Amino acid sequence: YSLTLRDHDQFAENTKFEEIYRLYNFDARLRNFVLKYSAPIETTLRARMAYIHAKNHGALGYMDNKNFKDQWLHAHFLSKIKKLLDTSKEAFVLHHRNDLNDEFPLWVAVEVMTFDVASKCLQNMLASDQSEMAGLYGIRTKFLVNWMKCAVIARNIAAHCGRFYN
Repeated sequence: YSLTLRDHDQFAENTKFEEIYRLYNFDARLRNFVLKYSAPIETTLRARMAYIHAKNHGALGYMDNKNFKDQWLHAHFLSKIKKLLDTSKEAFVLHHRNDLNDEFPLWVAVEVMTFDVASKCLQNMLASDQSEMAGLYGIRTKFLVNWMKCAVIARNIAAHCGRFYN
């Protein structure tokens, strides 16, 4: 945190430790702010994505690559979802695994998705689905996709106690 207060490893005149400590505290508060407000963004994204995609393509439509732009990205997405579902011990996942023939409607699968997986799914959704999603937020599609990527990066920095300042 002191890098901006130094030049060639020499502190600027009158630099105090308290200034460095204030920068550290500012960064910690910013991290907490990002964590606090990224959680509802993530939850809302997953819920709205599940609603729109299932409404337009059916409960298991997310399994079909024709409902996405890029087949390779879709295959990668499915492998991530499968891994998340296979390792989950959540009661709702076990119920679908044991009692419902291992079929996971999208509204179940989104519950185990990470923010990153959900964001990448959004990026690969058909343009019409993305547009419908963006309409729920009252913004243009390109902004929704970009903002979600940024939100994932910021949340990951905050969650891993990374630095925002400088």
